[in-house]
Amino acid sequence: MGTTMHSMTLKDRLTASEQRYRKTGHYQGITHLSLKEADPFRYEKVYSELRGALVSARETALHISASPIVRNIGELCFAFYTPEGDSVAVSTGIITHVHTMSEAIKFMIRQGYEDDPGISEGDIFCNNDPDLGNVHTTDVHTMIPIFWEGQMLGWAGGVAHQVDIGASTPGHDPVATANRFEDGFYVTAEKIGENHEVRKDFKIRAQRSVRTPLYWDLDEKCRIAGIYMYGMRFIALSGKKVWSTSKLLCEKRWKKGVKYLWPASVND
Repeated sequence: MGTTMHSMTLKDRLTASEQRYRKTGHYQGITHLSLKEADPFRYEKVYSELRGALVSARETALHISASPIVRNIGELCFAFYTPEGDSVAVSTGIITHVHTMSEAIKFMIRQGYEDDPGISEGDIFCNNDPDLGNVHTTDVHTMIPIFWEGQMLGWAGGVAHQVDIGASTPGHDPVATANRFEDGFYVTAEKIGENHEVRKDFKIRAQRSVRTPLYWDLDEKCRIAGIYMYGMRFIALSGKKVWSTSKLLCEKRWKKGVKYLWPASVND
């Protein structure tokens, strides 16, 4: 039995999605935006609710951080993903990371995380490994699976740029490193918390691995707070049946070289 509202496992769902794309050239084999055509106002309203919740979470969460890179420059972004790791909506901010977090989620799915170490309500995952699609180690992701009535709706993710990552040279952009063993503190798609709490041993390891442990700690709290603000809003929308929880997908089309991401279906 899968984690999501389908009986399929996350790995099977991801494999099926990729096969449909290779076969049809369209995400999930969807060739037209039926909801947008049938009810364009409702379509835009729901998408605006999703994106608005993300932007609101970002603007609130960045004040939790004390890091000048996050608080003053705004190097922070939140996004929501389907259970198999495809983006549905993204906030303002460093939006290039909408894809880096997607790659990290798909890595965990392909590696069988659903079985070991498990993907359950209240789990917290972290990644900053460039080999998994990230830009560099100072961009740190937090990803949390969102559940409603015991079933997984998707993933909420947040990324913030760190002041320091404990690399061979100090600072937020260790350009002098020659290989990954000089890149500083690595967290490779790791489950760092359960029951909505980050593990104490991980907090200690992280704080002892960077030169600016206070900023690391506050940035982590910033990401988690924003994710839960958005996750709670999404669950509220699901409870009102504004968003279809039986078919949580996003529609993706290519038109003149531009990719469009849309929520797929909404209950009346």
